[in-house]
Amino acid sequence: METLEARFSIRADTARRELHWHAQGLFDETHLKAFQKATIEAIQPFIDDRQGFNALADLRDFAVQTRAIAAMMEETQMASTSFGGNRMAVICKSVLVKQQFRRVSEVMEIEFFDSETDALRWLRR
Repeated sequence: METLEARFSIRADTARRELHWHAQGLFDETHLKAFQKATIEAIQPFIDDRQGFNALADLRDFAVQTRAIAAMMEETQMASTSFGGNRMAVICKSVLVKQQFRRVSEVMEIEFFDSETDALRWLRR
């Protein structure tokens, strides 16, 4: 990881019913709220048609978050299931970041990968 500056990008692939997002750095509450708002905006078509979606999360440059932020991220991912989220493929290098996201697997099918190719293969099976 080159920087701890918090950044994210989010896009919906409506043709494949996928949400693709990338997060990097160390988030604070302001960054997380912006991330949550952008996520809702991106998945709005999936919410409206109630046909579900899958997610690809690229966390290769994501820092281990504070407990408070990790808990909020967990709540965000868990809430996505109520909006139709089914499966999430996570690209991640850090064992600690994996542990922070692993709890989400209790409500959503989630797998961790080292490469985008493997993640997409699993997500689209």
